[in-house]
Amino acid sequence: RAAKDAAAASRVPLLAAAVSGNHILDKLLAFYKPGDNLRTKVCLTAPPSFGKSHSINLLGASYDLYLTHGCSEDVDEISTLLGNVVPDGKGGFAIVDGVLTQAVRAASEGKNTLFFLDEVFRLFPKCQEWLLTFLQPVNTPTGPHYRLRTRKMDGAVLETILCPCNKLHVIAAANLSLIKPIEAFWSRFFKVRLDWNLADCTAVGEAILAAHGVTVSAKFAQSYAKLLGETRAAVKTGQLAYPADFRLLEAACAHAITPTECGVRDFLTAHLKGQVANWDGDLG
Repeated sequence: RAAKDAAAASRVPLLAAAVSGNHILDKLLAFYKPGDNLRTKVCLTAPPSFGKSHSINLLGASYDLYLTHGCSEDVDEISTLLGNVVPDGKGGFAIVDGVLTQAVRAASEGKNTLFFLDEVFRLFPKCQEWLLTFLQPVNTPTGPHYRLRTRKMDGAVLETILCPCNKLHVIAAANLSLIKPIEAFWSRFFKVRLDWNLADCTAVGEAILAAHGVTVSAKFAQSYAKLLGETRAAVKTGQLAYPADFRLLEAACAHAITPTECGVRDFLTAHLKGQVANWDGDLG
């Protein structure tokens, strides 16, 4: 099938990654396939540094166009998504598309597009409210479409772009934290929650070690996953301010004196305390 079907060929690496242990990607493949008439918008929630963005990036590679936006609390986020006026370098001004407008325009031209809202719950409430209408497709004689009014002129009115839902897929991710979105925005997404567990953390650790070419014993990734669990438990009881995470393992792989289990372990031993030390008025 892959030899005859470009869409099938693009998913072969994804299926291989899912089968080899990427449990996050495995869950996403049940919802996302380029060209499907998808109304469901998944929001992937998990602890920080759990592999959410990495897995979504892999998924994005199977689309004609993959666009990502790192959400923030900036009050100007709507302009970043929709578009803004900028100097044209000739003494005048031009209106440029924001990242969401780029996604909708590409989908309206027939490109299978995946738009990723990273850390989506960081968006300030006014931006969440603005996105509510867009995220609810409109029914047309040719099927459900997303509709977006841009900041460019179409004659005497602002341009409106329609794109079919089967050409634009929206996905989001958020850390499990104290940040709470408004209820209507929360309801626009189908939540796929990933709680900490030893099996998934071990698989992520194995993938990081393999990507850096580090030679370790079969139990090393599981031992690191247990360390993450222990530090997370210590945060809940107030013994630590922050848990260890996978970014620490990536740093150990990148900066260990030797790319071996011993080298990575020595780096972690030397630097773990600095990553999880408690935080108060005396200690910083």
